[in-house]
Amino acid sequence: METKISFSREFSRRMAFLSVGVGLIVCLILPVTYFQMSVQDKKNQAVVRGEVLAKAMEPTVKANLELWYYDVPKFVEIAGSLSGKEGIDAIRIYNEQSQLVYERRIEAPFWLQFMERTPIRYNNRTYGYVEFEYGLDRITYTVTLLLAGFFLLGLFIAGVIYKYPTSIVGKAEREVREAMKDIEESEARYRAVMEQSPEAIVLVDPDGGGIVAANARFTERFGYSLHQKTVPTLYDLVLDEPENIKKDMEITKTSVALSMQRKLFRHYNGAVVTVERSARVVHYHERQLFMMVLRDVSEEVRREQELVNDAQLAVRVQNTLLKGLPPSEHIKMDIVYQPYRYVGGDLYFLDWRYRGQVLRGLLVDACGHGVSTALHTAALHVLLREVNELDLPLSESMQWLNKRTYEYFEAGSFAGAVCFELDLEARQLRWACAGITEIWVSTEKMKGAIAKPGLFLGILEDECFETHTLPISVGDSIYFMTDGLADIIENSQELPLGNFANMVAFLQKLSHADDCRDDATALCFHVQALQNEQIYETRWPRFVRFSSYGDYQRLQSEVTNIIREVTGNVHSIQEVAVNEALANALECRDGVPRQHRARLRFNKVGDRFIVRVSTSRMGFAGNAILQRLRSQPEDLFSFGEDAPMGRGIPLMLSLSHRMMYNSEGTEVLLAWKLQEMTETGCLVLVDEQ
Repeated sequence: METKISFSREFSRRMAFLSVGVGLIVCLILPVTYFQMSVQDKKNQAVVRGEVLAKAMEPTVKANLELWYYDVPKFVEIAGSLSGKEGIDAIRIYNEQSQLVYERRIEAPFWLQFMERTPIRYNNRTYGYVEFEYGLDRITYTVTLLLAGFFLLGLFIAGVIYKYPTSIVGKAEREVREAMKDIEESEARYRAVMEQSPEAIVLVDPDGGGIVAANARFTERFGYSLHQKTVPTLYDLVLDEPENIKKDMEITKTSVALSMQRKLFRHYNGAVVTVERSARVVHYHERQLFMMVLRDVSEEVRREQELVNDAQLAVRVQNTLLKGLPPSEHIKMDIVYQPYRYVGGDLYFLDWRYRGQVLRGLLVDACGHGVSTALHTAALHVLLREVNELDLPLSESMQWLNKRTYEYFEAGSFAGAVCFELDLEARQLRWACAGITEIWVSTEKMKGAIAKPGLFLGILEDECFETHTLPISVGDSIYFMTDGLADIIENSQELPLGNFANMVAFLQKLSHADDCRDDATALCFHVQALQNEQIYETRWPRFVRFSSYGDYQRLQSEVTNIIREVTGNVHSIQEVAVNEALANALECRDGVPRQHRARLRFNKVGDRFIVRVSTSRMGFAGNAILQRLRSQPEDLFSFGEDAPMGRGIPLMLSLSHRMMYNSEGTEVLLAWKLQEMTETGCLVLVDEQ
C-alpha cells in the first residue's frame, strides 16, 4: 500500500512539471509567434516603402547626378507625405558615401526599433540611400496584452492538466486500497471454503491403506462414512488386485506424488464408479499420509463412448466416400488405406475422363489425424469433386484447390496433395505436387523415387504449381503415397517396385507396422495395356478433336508436332495462330472451362498449308470483323468497341496469309503459302479474296 502512495506522490510531482511546462508553452507560443510575424510584416513593408521612395528620388538624381543631395526642398516634400500612423519614427537620406544629408524625425524614438535602408540607384549605379526607422511600440503593447491573456489561459490549462490526472490517480489509489481489503477478506473466506473441496478428498494411511479422514463430498460420492464401526480401506474402494493397490502406494512413497490415473472404484452399494485419482504425500498432525483427490468421471466416460460410436459411424461414411473405380482392362489399380485412428486425414479421388482415355486422380493428406482432421477431409472431398467438374489442367486445378483450402482451413492447418493424370492416348503421366513431393515409379528407364518441389495447400493463397510429365508404356508401375508410408520407407531399402503385386503387399504390411505413426494411404497403378489407335492419321488431312478445355491442354503437344512437321520449326507463328483459334473456339481465355467441343483439321493442298477450326459454341459475325480490320490495318490492334473479342482475331489475321469464317461464324480457316513459311519476322497482311 505504501508503494502505491509513493507512486501517487511521484506522479503528482511529475505532473506538476508537465503542467507548468505546458502552461509556459501556451503562454509564450502565440505572443512570440505574433511578435515575429508582426516584425517580419513591418520589415516587408519597410522594403516596399523604401523601394517606392528610392524610385521617387530617381528624377532628382537624374537632374543633377553630382549635387542631387542638396535638393533639400524635395526631401522635405517627400518626408512631409509620411506620418507616424504608418509606424515610421524617422526618415534619413544618405549620399553614396553613407553620409547623412537629410533627417526628419516623425515620432519620438522607442526603445525597441529597427532600421531598413534602401539604395538609390540610377543606371545601375548607387548614388545614395534612403533609411526608415520603425518603432515597435504598438507591437510591443499588443504582445504585452497577449502575454497577459495567454498567461491566464496557460495557468488554467496547467491547472486542468495537473488536477485531472492526479485526481484520477488518487481515486484509483483509493480503489486499490479498497480492493486489497476485499482480497484479504476473500482469502480468508477462500481458506474456509477449501476445507470443503467440491471433489472427494481422503487421507490414507500409507501402511495399511486405511482411510484416516475424508470430506463430506467423499461420503456423497461413494456412500462410505467414517463414523461406521468398520473403517473402509483402499482395498475396499479400489476395484483392482491387492498387489496393484500396494504397488501404487509404494510408488507414491518413493516419488512423493502419484500422477493422475483413471481407476474403477466400488460404491458402498456395490455400483462401479469411474474415477480420476491423484495422490501425494502430506504431513498431517505429525503423521505421513497420502492425500488423494477423487473426481467422478462416469459421465465423461459415457460421453467418450458416444464419441467412439460417432467415430465408428464416421469410419463407415469415410469408407463410403473413398470408394475406388471399377476394374479396367488398361490400368490395374490397388489402394492401400489405413487411418491412424478411427478416421484419418487422408483422402483420394479417382475418375475416368475424356471417354476413358485419361485416369485423373487426387491424393490429399490433411494435417493431423483423428476426428477433427476428418472434418477437414470431408470439406476437401467436396472441393475435390468440384475441381474435377471444372476440367482444369493439373497446375490450375492445384491452384484452385489451394485458394479454396486457404479460405476454409483455419490458421495453422494445411494439407499435402498430389494431382495426377494417366493419359492412355498420349502415353504420358502428368502430375503436380503440393506438399507430397515424391512419387515412386518402375519404368523401363528408371526405378525409384522422383522428387519435385511444391508447397503445401493452405499456406500461401497465390502459390503456383508446376506440372511434370513422364512417358509411360505397358508394364510400368506408379505409386503415390502419403507421409504415413513415405516417411518410413528407407532410401537404401530394396523396394519391389518392379513386381506390382509384391509392392502392394509390402505397402499393405507397412501400413499396419508399429513404425507407422500417421494415416497411411497409397494409390498403386500398373499399366496393363495402352490404346492402339493413334490420336490422328498420318496422312492428310489430319483431324484432332477436343471435347473440352482439358483436351486442349492434353493434346496441345500433338498439335505442335503436326505444325512442326510442316514448318520445320519447333515453335512457329503458325502455331501461335492455331492456338489462338482453338482458344476462341473453346472460350477458355479467361481460364473458366466450358463444355464446348472443337475440331481441328490440318491439310496440305499443293503449296498451301490449310487449318480449319470448328466449334460447337454459338458463332458470331467473324467475316464482318475481318472486313473492318482489313480496311483499317493501321488500327489492327486498337480493338475499340470490339474489345471483348480479345487479341485472337487480330493475331490470326496478322500471322496468316489468308483467314476467313463460314457464314455461321462457327468455323475459321487459316491458310499459308508453303514457300513463304520459312520467312522470319511478322507476315505482311494480304487481302486475298
